[in-house]
Amino acid sequence: SGSYNDRDDLIFQVGTTAACTPTGATYDATLKAPKCGASNICGCDTGSLIDSRDNIAGKAELNQPNTINNSCADGTSGTYHNDESVDRIVVQTTDGTALGPGKQVRIDATVWCWGTSDYVDIYYTSNANSPTWTAVATGLQCNVSGQAKTFSVTMTLANVSGLHAVRVQERYGGSASACTSGSYNDRDDLAFQVP
Repeated sequence: SGSYNDRDDLIFQVGTTAACTPTGATYDATLKAPKCGASNICGCDTGSLIDSRDNIAGKAELNQPNTINNSCADGTSGTYHNDESVDRIVVQTTDGTALGPGKQVRIDATVWCWGTSDYVDIYYTSNANSPTWTAVATGLQCNVSGQAKTFSVTMTLANVSGLHAVRVQERYGGSASACTSGSYNDRDDLAFQVP
């Protein structure tokens, strides 16, 4: 009690939601990026398709640069899992149901953090065949050094059907854009069908 004190309550439901097991993406040679083309899936996962960056020492990235139409080249400096790389992207609905127009999704981006000068930017387009990238989150800072970190953000898909995509960028310093150049920077795209 006290004449200047304040209390407020928030009531929320705790329940179970449908589990989602995202579908594994495959490399699309026409799109030049990982893609889940099936309908009625709750999510899409690159798995190990984008692990590493360019042809850096220690491990080359398969099908690099893994950006739509090879539109953004990887930085070529460094060593695998010593220096920066985007290693995995997962997109899935937050309620465990199938992807659809206007649905809320969570994007999980796993990157290798060299240090606290590394930043992650996440972009989205509702038209993967002719992308115009919109920022979902930029300047997410690595707060660890020499280890993997997963950044998670939620967003609402555009209210249109078609082939959508997300782009994850990890950059050493610099400023946010859908393709910030830099010898340690990496970008990878993931396309998925929204029926």
